[in-house]
Amino acid sequence: MKSKFYLFMILAALLFLLSACESGGKLRFINRSSYPVYVTVDNGSELVIAAGATRNYDIATPTESFLTGTVEKEVRVKLVGETYQIYNEFTHSYVDTTMVYLNAGQTLPIYIDPNRASIKIINNSVGDTISNVEIYRHNFVNPTRIGNLGELLPGASTFFHVNPSVPTNSAVLPWIPTPATNYYYFAKVILSDGVSYIYGGETNILYKDQQFRVTYNPVEGK
Repeated sequence: MKSKFYLFMILAALLFLLSACESGGKLRFINRSSYPVYVTVDNGSELVIAAGATRNYDIATPTESFLTGTVEKEVRVKLVGETYQIYNEFTHSYVDTTMVYLNAGQTLPIYIDPNRASIKIINNSVGDTISNVEIYRHNFVNPTRIGNLGELLPGASTFFHVNPSVPTNSAVLPWIPTPATNYYYFAKVILSDGVSYIYGGETNILYKDQQFRVTYNPVEGK
């Protein structure tokens, strides 16, 4: 009778130990911006998260038990949104990559709230190569070139982050920018034959989570 009791206790202890083991975790990306976000975890394939969408990414970890204590894994995450960039508080700069620490059995939510504006260039032609795209910021006094995007092949697209204007009172519509951030953007699209086109103007003031979309159509150059 005692042997049966001891056997029962051993089995119960084994069951408890097995149930206490944890293995693997998840990163939960929650895109709260109005544009896509592009994520690469460690050396995996790029994950595209649509505006307003949530995606989980499974992470393999060693098994955690009462013998091992807490199991933590360091994960490299590259995360770039069309209106979001990771901001490094220590260097006071925008970066594309950060390290995330995940415990076995944990689902770690990563909230992606927009903090940038952007300009997106789309080459909607079949045979015209864009040799360069120059991005300018204008403060209503002088223009400043802030970016060169380089070559863009037919059918390709790219985007460029810019600082958003800041309204004096975001509860009031339309927003009125403060003098310090009262600027607009324009883009100069230069084709391989030297012909160029200007997109944008004084009304093109971008606020947080807004995008200026430039589409080059070949009919414009013919």
